[in-house]
Amino acid sequence: MPVSAHPFGLTEHQRLIRESVLPLVEAAMPRERMQEMDEAREFPLEAYAALAHAGWMGLPHEAAYGGADGSFKDLSVFIEVLAYHSAQLASAYLTTVIYGGMQVRNAASPALKQELMPALIAGDLRLALCITEPDAGSDVSSISTTARQEGDDFIIDGQKVYITCAHVAHKLVVA
Repeated sequence: MPVSAHPFGLTEHQRLIRESVLPLVEAAMPRERMQEMDEAREFPLEAYAALAHAGWMGLPHEAAYGGADGSFKDLSVFIEVLAYHSAQLASAYLTTVIYGGMQVRNAASPALKQELMPALIAGDLRLALCITEPDAGSDVSSISTTARQEGDDFIIDGQKVYITCAHVAHKLVVA
């Protein structure tokens, strides 16, 4: 395909994302409050709830679960705006919606997706992705944690450390 045929730039929809998200997060998480939150190591609950209420948790997820079927470019525009305002808020969003949420979206059973995805999209479920191990760091090819099924339960054997947002997660997605 000739270079001129590639659709560079933002679509009208992506420009609207940029224009609508920044005022939303500025109102929910004023800059004056960010320093206090950083020092207190507070999760940005108010801003997170505002994003959920406005429907942004579903941006990259399937409409079948209440999502918006957004593209990766839509998501990139959205994350850029969040991170411009607050890296902490962008990290909070990414931890649930992308790191944990995409694992559920791509690997969970249909029944588990039906249980978790609507709650995630509504902002009622926060996830944390457990990857980092003491002897492997974040090198997923060196993970030594194992899981085995015993009846209806899974027994996990291993150790995870440095789990972003684990302190506010409702559920953990363990690698």
